[in-house]
Formats: sequence, structure tokens, C-alpha cells
Amino acid sequence: MYLKHYSLQREPFGVTPDPEFLYLSPTHREALAAVVYGIRERKGFISVTGEVGTGKTTILRSALQHLNPDQHKPIYIFHPNVSFKELLKNIFYELGVEQMPQQTDDMVRRLHEILIEEYAAGRNIFLVIDEAQNMPVKTLESLRMLSNIETTKDKLLQIVLVGQPELDRKLARYELRQLRQRIAARAVVKPLSPEASIEYIKHRLIRAGAPRVWIFTEGAKRLIVESARGNPRLINIICDNALVTGFGYQKKVVTSVMVEEVVQDLIHSRALEHEGPGESLPEELEEALDPGSVLAGAPADVKREALRLLLDMINDSRDKDSERETGSIRPASSSGFISGAGDLGGQKRTHNG
Repeated sequence: MYLKHYSLQREPFGVTPDPEFLYLSPTHREALAAVVYGIRERKGFISVTGEVGTGKTTILRSALQHLNPDQHKPIYIFHPNVSFKELLKNIFYELGVEQMPQQTDDMVRRLHEILIEEYAAGRNIFLVIDEAQNMPVKTLESLRMLSNIETTKDKLLQIVLVGQPELDRKLARYELRQLRQRIAARAVVKPLSPEASIEYIKHRLIRAGAPRVWIFTEGAKRLIVESARGNPRLINIICDNALVTGFGYQKKVVTSVMVEEVVQDLIHSRALEHEGPGESLPEELEEALDPGSVLAGAPADVKREALRLLLDMINDSRDKDSERETGSIRPASSSGFISGAGDLGGQKRTHNG
């Protein structure tokens, strides 16, 4: 609608997770490193948690881009509120297995055989469970059995648990202590700081081909950051609607007055709401689940290797960026950005001026 008006090549604030808009804040960087390292090195369980809209899905999609598709096969579980037996059926379905045993123990043994065959062929199967906080406790506990499928050196199935903070609280339950202890890589994705939020807006405009980065006035950006509170998806929703409003008024610059109008409309429609703080974690787990902790309990050499892999990815990204540089506009450096458009959508607001 407004691309030509602002001289953009693509929508800068779409709500669909797009690795092209990758922004690496400190916690996003650590989460990406944890996922890539945990899958590549066959570490078993990996956990990524964060509030709605903080960019967890974008991290996963970015990680997939750095995994050889000939060697890594993902299995996605988008509706985790199932029994363990139903979960196994879903896994078999994704693996293309039509004939499967009827008893749970036999299903686990058959899965073991399949994973050994995949391992012998040089393929790494990993299971991604989205919204994992909704998985029943009994299913999570039984999921631990799958981590026992291994060779003398490697795990045959990697399991990535992705969810909201309620997942950490669920894993803190006593009956899940054995599963919790098996999580080799853990990351918590936090909201962006005010400074990072400003840079995030600038970065997405540049990625979208903006010939100038002052489409939003300083006052407009401050109001966006204040309203979104560091949530990338909310930043996207406000910015996108503000660009529509500017287009409706036929203005090339979006002002704080326009943003205020958008924010009030979004509040009225309840599209601009923030997650509450939720329950507190048990004291004995506060340190273990600190938002800065990644690769929990891993030795120093393991952490160094994870960061080495991430640096390789950043260097690759820089090489691609240098090829795209035009004029004085340069893509942000790798200390920058991850799209938080996120895994959930938001409705675009239309404005007739």
C-alpha cells in the first residue's frame, strides 16, 4: 500500500518472522548460538523461552538457515497438548512412516530403529515443540524417554522446547526434575532495551530499502519505544500502522501525533496489550534460570565452541551485507538485530486520512 510513497522496496514491519531482518541483541545472540550448537553437536534437550512477540520463532528460522538441510531434518509440533502416544504418532507421520506399532513401548523401539538408520545415513533428526508450555506434564515426563535414544557418543534425537515463561515454571515442578536436568542448552529471550528498540526501527527500514532512515521523527520513535516496551512484535505493529497513517495523510514523515493516534486506536481495539509478570520461580531455580544463562551447566570449552559457531554465522552475514551495500546506507552490524515480528500475528490497521 505505502511502499512507493516512502520509496521502500518491501514492507519493513511485517508480522511474519523473517530471518532477513535478523537482530542480535545479547539474549537473541545467545539463544541463536544455543539452538544451532545444541542441534549440530547433538546435545539432546534445548530450551528457548520468552514472552509473546520477542522473536523466538525468528531465532528458530534463522537457525534453520545455518543447518545443512541434507544433514538436518526438523519435525515440528505446533499443537503440543497431546498424550505421549499421540506425540509419537505425530513424529511417525512427519517421518513418513505409515505402518506403526500400536503399543507405546513398541513405538519407542521402532523410533529408535528409525533414528539409528538416519544416524547411519548421516542425518540429524530434531524435534521442535512450539508453545511447549501447553504440553501436559505427563507427556513432558515421558518425553525424557526419547533422550535415552542414543549411541555411545551422540544423542539420536534433538528436542527443542520453545515456549513462554510458563514453560520454565512448568519445568521447575518436582516431577519434571529429571527432564530439567537433561536440558543441555537453555536460553531466555528478553525484550529489547530502549536504545536497541530505536536501532531496531532504523535497521528494519534499511533492510526494507529505505533511502533515508528519518521517516519517523525522534519524538515518534520515542513514543513507539515507550508504548511497545521492547517487544519487537508490538514495535512492528505500531510502526506499520503509523506508516499507513502517514500515507493516509500523504505525509513523507511520521510524527509523534500520528503515532499517538495509532497507539490510542490499538489500545481501544485491545491490540496493544502487554504480558503480565506471571508467577515467580522457586528460589532454588532463580539462578539456574537467569535470563542471561545459556548452555546451562556446560563447561567452558563447550561455551567457547557455541560462540565460535555463532561468530562464523555473523561473518557470513557480514559478507552478504557487504554485497548489498549501496550509497551511504549500510545494513546494521551484527551487534544489531533480530526480527521480533514473532510467531503470532497482528492485524494491520487501515486509515483513510
